[in-house]
Amino acid sequence: MEEETLDLASEQDTTHTSEKRIKKAENSFKFKGHQVQYELYVDLQDLVQRALDYLGRNKSDEAVTILNEALNTLKKRNKLIRIADKSEGRWKTVQEYLSDDLASDSENKKKIRAADTRAVKKLKS
Repeated sequence: MEEETLDLASEQDTTHTSEKRIKKAENSFKFKGHQVQYELYVDLQDLVQRALDYLGRNKSDEAVTILNEALNTLKKRNKLIRIADKSEGRWKTVQEYLSDDLASDSENKKKIRAADTRAVKKLKS
């Protein structure tokens, strides 16, 4: 019985992933920022739907895990918005920040400052 439940959950996760890919592929936007925002919202919708599905099957632990993932996604996005708002390079700074995966959290301020410097140089050239 437990194995059947796992198979059903895995099948539904695959279905959600396929639906998400279709939603993303069906839409094209004039501006890249709109595309990024749309894809974020599609991902969040998918996470909330999966959590609701788990709650409907009385699997609260799985639902909490997925909701925590959604919360972390929102926190990350809000951090990026704050970086863009406070930096001279705006979203170019965020792009540079995201492209530099090697820095650790303790180096975060230096990483943001360096990303901002690179972004400003690119904007001026």
